[in-house]
Amino acid sequence: MHNHDECPYASDLPAFLQGELSQEARASLEQHLKDCPACRAAAESHRRTIETLRRPLPPVESRDLAPAILERVQAGNRGRRPVFLRAAALVIGLVGAGALIGLIVPRLGTRADPRVTAAVEWLRSAQEPDGHWDTFKWGAQKNYAPGIAALAVLALLKQDDNALDGPNGDAIRRGLDYLLGQQNPEGRIGALNSGTPYNQGLATLAFLEAGARANDTRWKQAATLALTYIRATQQPSGGWGYPREATDSCNTSITVWQLQALIKADSMGQYGMQPSIEKGLAWLDSTVDEEGRVGYARANDFPYGYETLTAAGALCFLNTKYRRASSARLPQILEALRDAARQTSDVDYYRLYFMTQALAASGGPDTELAAKLRDSLLVCQAGTGEHVGSFETQDRWSSAGGRVYATAMAVLAL
Repeated sequence: MHNHDECPYASDLPAFLQGELSQEARASLEQHLKDCPACRAAAESHRRTIETLRRPLPPVESRDLAPAILERVQAGNRGRRPVFLRAAALVIGLVGAGALIGLIVPRLGTRADPRVTAAVEWLRSAQEPDGHWDTFKWGAQKNYAPGIAALAVLALLKQDDNALDGPNGDAIRRGLDYLLGQQNPEGRIGALNSGTPYNQGLATLAFLEAGARANDTRWKQAATLALTYIRATQQPSGGWGYPREATDSCNTSITVWQLQALIKADSMGQYGMQPSIEKGLAWLDSTVDEEGRVGYARANDFPYGYETLTAAGALCFLNTKYRRASSARLPQILEALRDAARQTSDVDYYRLYFMTQALAASGGPDTELAAKLRDSLLVCQAGTGEHVGSFETQDRWSSAGGRVYATAMAVLAL
């Protein structure tokens, strides 16, 4: 029996358990599991963890204290009514003042919000001296290490247009140095495994965001090289898929991250992105059904529901400036997105990130719906203990990304 961590199939287990492998790759791994007790035990452990994380949290009740205070005062203290009513009035006045303060201080989602600040401070404290975030320590899969670091860097960068000159500057630079060390001469970031496309898209976005804020040629050159790799791995049909799979085994989950990087680069004036963007959007459009729901590999293909995929697709179509490449079904896509957002009750950081970003990009009343979704995240933030400020690992993807993923995604959604 071999060591599971050294097995070439180990990095594919998360994708296998979440239904993201092609039929060929899945069949190969299933055959391997029959012959390998170590990998079979690891798969069962992963499966139990995922099932636990998918269980919904109990609802949190929020009460208005004023009516209860008045009722108790009037029922139990009628003999000394004036004194107790004055006390009640004072308490109610304080409650009202708190509501007023809530209107004056920064609202949830603003960069100065103390809850966002606490999450960012935790991300800084969790970083290793060499700039990475330890996957073992924080419950992540090691093949996603570059992508997790990139997510954390993006969360730190997004707090302020001048983030590199503020308290996050050192952590951002160390994180980017780590990512620079992960890039090979052809532009790929990290080792070649099932996590590569996510690592690539996220790290490219981190280099682009940093390069837009400071004139560091290393970040700009890294972004250009990373974009070259993204364009080189685009499939003939226009989408992107997992490495080592059959040609044109594309899926939306991977494609949207590559498109986000290309669209961001194009908006910054990077030459030559248009053909790849238009080709990618055309493939994405082919997965949209008549109701505006975006599929995984084709129309009406929803292995884990349509909600996240539709939000991710909507974000790409909304952000592109190439109207002829944008979906003609965009109104239906947005309506499907709104329906999904109104019905979302569980916490899925990945889904909430795409939903809040897409609704904000849509504008108008959709921004209010985005705000309600952001509120739902707060129940998952640790208010006490050694991980105060971070977000609990309770969605289906936390088994791959761990606490750093959960916290960074929550910050980006907020």
